[in-house]
Amino acid sequence: MMNASAQEFCVFLEVLRISSPTRAITASAIATSIFNALTASVAIVGNMLMLYVFWNFKRLQTPSNLLLASLCVTDFITGAIVQPLTITRRLLEANGAHNCQIRAVCAYNAFLCIGVSIQSIAVVSIDRCVAIKMPFRYANIASVTRYFWIVIVYWILWAVFISMPFTNILDASQFFIGIAVLICIDIAVVLLCYGQIFAVVLSHRKRIHQQTPRQNHLGKGVDNRENNTNTIAIVILVMLICYLPLLPLLAFRGIAGDKVNVVYVLDAWADVFVYACSSVNPLIYWYRSKEIKNAVHTVLKRWKLLKSSNHSETSRRTRREEIPFSISYKKSDQRHVCEHGNGRI
Repeated sequence: MMNASAQEFCVFLEVLRISSPTRAITASAIATSIFNALTASVAIVGNMLMLYVFWNFKRLQTPSNLLLASLCVTDFITGAIVQPLTITRRLLEANGAHNCQIRAVCAYNAFLCIGVSIQSIAVVSIDRCVAIKMPFRYANIASVTRYFWIVIVYWILWAVFISMPFTNILDASQFFIGIAVLICIDIAVVLLCYGQIFAVVLSHRKRIHQQTPRQNHLGKGVDNRENNTNTIAIVILVMLICYLPLLPLLAFRGIAGDKVNVVYVLDAWADVFVYACSSVNPLIYWYRSKEIKNAVHTVLKRWKLLKSSNHSETSRRTRREEIPFSISYKKSDQRHVCEHGNGRI
């Protein structure tokens, strides 16, 4: 038999103490803790590595990668702070205990990371839309300094908004509805931008196919922009899938309030999906971007975590690549000499 105590609050968050948790609640706490421990480890290592290569490789210090670095910061905070606190909170609550400080710190950082992550994706989508639709003006519009201040501004705005319920400016219902609305607005911006992006990409591909082989090299810049855009599209798709269970849950909690099964079971599994996104993102960057992959491999070789290729294999590969050119060059010389000797210059 499960009994909840009288209404109690930790800051603005309702506390539902349970004298005797059911098997479902205990099983959910243990299972979600295991999943969170695994994904947190991947998120910490993966995002630290991404931030390291963004910081140390100048060729990766682009405006677009600055936005990805902002996303890596939220993913790292999720793995390093939010998930360990979530594990502690769930295990305590499954045993009928509760720690307000742990829950408050966890909730603040979790909501901040969720908000900033979605905002980063929206800004990245706008960046990709500008790059695809206005390629010749993009270099003047996008700069590392300008994007840096954009990142700082939306981090501050989200930090202030998340602080409002903790300082009694907003109540729980207003906060949950507000964050759900803001997330939906950002998702709408993402969908609108990518609708325009795909229309432009289809138009570019038609023009490239109509070009002669000598003109096909002009499409290489478009292909690079499309590859970056497709990488962000994959990140967005994964994030939307991970956040899908959270949005209706936030709306339900804002309208109906907290219930025991919602807090201890549904909310616990929704958190698992959201937090898992933080461990998947760096894998996507590594797999989709050759520059990031090469930088990561260079770092791993430098740290002796990845074997470097043998010099002999490299030299053999270099010789194989050089031989065809030298042969063709000699043949052309011979042909030139013969033609010159026969009077046909």
